[in-house]
Amino acid sequence: MDGINGIAGITGIFTFALLGTYGVSTGQPSNLVNLCFAMACTCGGFLPFNVPKARVFMGDVGSILLGFVYACLVVCFAKTFGDFVVLIGFLFPFYADELVTMYVRIRDGQNLTLPHRRHLYQILANELAIPHWKVSVAFGILQLIVGVSVMAVREYGAWPVIFLLLAYFMAFIRYSAFVRKKAAARD
Repeated sequence: MDGINGIAGITGIFTFALLGTYGVSTGQPSNLVNLCFAMACTCGGFLPFNVPKARVFMGDVGSILLGFVYACLVVCFAKTFGDFVVLIGFLFPFYADELVTMYVRIRDGQNLTLPHRRHLYQILANELAIPHWKVSVAFGILQLIVGVSVMAVREYGAWPVIFLLLAYFMAFIRYSAFVRKKAAARD
């Protein structure tokens, strides 16, 4: 998921930094932890070329690589279902935005295989004219808040983490509906 300047790079920084921090706190192999922080630094090195005005784009090749490395690290780090739930929580804004957008498109009778610009971050940047970097940073901050909070709750087991993620998801749905209504009123 990419469509505005900086969102994939900032998401990569926070995702891999959270993953590396989790790896350190749970005693994961140092080579995998180092890979997490190296990936975060790589995304950071990409940002000056993509924000505020994009001169270089990550594209599908870059974002698929980030997703593949993240998925492999999740498989390596997750020893229990609870670990898995915490680790997928690190990408909460992307998952939440994708699920809400798919629901909206299905509700509106749109073909899911066709290109679109219906993600919350795209509406914020395009229809509401909020600068790309501000939307990207806001999504990154949300990601950091969710990631740190699920790590803090993980000691209580998988269910408290799941309930926390559901609460965040409900708040995301409400905010998304508010933004979509505001954007529709501008048309």
